[in-house]
Amino acid sequence: MEATLQEIAATPSLEAKESGATTLMADFFDLGVALARQPELRESSYFLRFFETTLGNVVDATTGIELYIQTTESRCGDTWYGREWMWICERRSSIQFFLDLYSESEISPVIQLIEIGSLDKAIRYRGQFDGFVKESEIPEGMPSAHWWWWYPEEPPLRS
Repeated sequence: MEATLQEIAATPSLEAKESGATTLMADFFDLGVALARQPELRESSYFLRFFETTLGNVVDATTGIELYIQTTESRCGDTWYGREWMWICERRSSIQFFLDLYSESEISPVIQLIEIGSLDKAIRYRGQFDGFVKESEIPEGMPSAHWWWWYPEEPPLRS
């Protein structure tokens, strides 16, 4: 993840930034799910080192992450043929895990500039017609704050 962040930050190509962000955010999804299942991992020396060493590169990678968000939102308006809702849910959770991880750090002013309101509006609109993930397909430990997994129903009451 650290190398991907550095690559996104260093490349001038918007296409390469978005491609790198797609890889990066898939990793953030995996990290977020792991931390949701085992919150004690946040105290591990590996995680703390990762967090500290990535702060600077996260700031420089925000353009790629914003492109990732735009692509996700755009997909909400496309024609769907299969498991697109699952794709949307995974991407939206990766964004939320990323935002949650850095929102209370020294780079929080930059993180707060990342706009997700229009994406959530698009998800709510599309979810009225195409939303629904079987409970068995929702990753174990997914926080109920990630409402899109249960939409158009309400998420269960849990942290």
